[in-house]
Amino acid sequence: MNEAEAKNRLTPKRSTGIRVEEKNRQSIPLPRAIARFVYYLAITIGDHPDVPYTPRIRACLLCEKDKSVEENVESDQYSYCHYCNLCWPITTASTKCRSPLYLGGLKLLPDFISIEEEKSLIASIDQIPWMPSQSGRRKQDFGPKVNFKKKKAKLGDFKGLPHFTKNIVERLQQYEDLSDFKPVELCHLDYSPDRGSAIDPHLDDFWIWGERLVTINLASSTVLTLSPANLENCKCTVECRKVFTDQKISKENIKQNEEPICEHKLPAFDTCLHLDSKHSVDITSKVIDSQDLIRDMCSVYRRNSNEALVEIQVELPPRSLFILAGCSRCNWLHGIKRQAITSRRLAMTFRELAEDFLDGGNEKKLGDELLELGRTFYNPLTFS
Repeated sequence: MNEAEAKNRLTPKRSTGIRVEEKNRQSIPLPRAIARFVYYLAITIGDHPDVPYTPRIRACLLCEKDKSVEENVESDQYSYCHYCNLCWPITTASTKCRSPLYLGGLKLLPDFISIEEEKSLIASIDQIPWMPSQSGRRKQDFGPKVNFKKKKAKLGDFKGLPHFTKNIVERLQQYEDLSDFKPVELCHLDYSPDRGSAIDPHLDDFWIWGERLVTINLASSTVLTLSPANLENCKCTVECRKVFTDQKISKENIKQNEEPICEHKLPAFDTCLHLDSKHSVDITSKVIDSQDLIRDMCSVYRRNSNEALVEIQVELPPRSLFILAGCSRCNWLHGIKRQAITSRRLAMTFRELAEDFLDGGNEKKLGDELLELGRTFYNPLTFS
């Protein structure tokens, strides 16, 4: 072997991203290389029917085939009632807590839009091309391009919000809790039982998105599930006392007056009627085990954190407005289980900017540009 040959053997081959051709190894033909790329892309997207199930990947029902999903059956279950703004126990084996509990930041408004508006919104949304997303969902994004890991953001292709949302945004801002809400991002998500659509329990990013997550639920009813992420940093106890002090809800008052705290009147949707059995119209049949006030969810389960798991079910009727803020936004994971999607469901989620993008923040310059675009409404189908 001469010096040139020896040098050539010691020099590492530059990777082509497919396979280096060597004497005893055959390269992958280009069509096979492309097929392999599509294979891994399909795993990532989760919309390919022939890709085997991989537990580390968020896959859709088509990918999972006959693989079953394990469910936690030992958690305490509560159901949120938007009339009294309390979470009522369904099963509480671990803590034996039979009182309704309070969780800060939850708000639900039924019939925020009319049936006619719902049909119009769905038709307008479906005219825009859908993109595949994780866990069997499809999505449409209107907002800045964000790298959450590196905490970097730029305008990207953000041109504003779709024109058909202008009246919706104006109506949101007429609601007292959203009077200063200035959305800079809108995400449409499409769920289908045929794809096994779901969304894993998660916390929305805090670096760029503000405290309030505002969602309009379209097409069908579903159940959003809340589970605790961090119950240590919480102001629910103070909130709970403030909210219920004037109502003087106590065990003694209930026994004396025999008046229910909440009649649990449900919206006139057939999809909601199954929750009626979970809500008692006669609170005297329940035990209020707090001395003076209804307790908050976080303090109860903070004390029992080594023993108990807990989930809160929030029924989202079609056309309803749902707000996650405060503790429920920052300290509780939210997600939608696969079995909660029984027919097509669309979600319109609006997000606002975090403080770092507002006055006095490090990202104020970009924040000002995003706020300006958030006030802009355009037609995605005609914009060139």
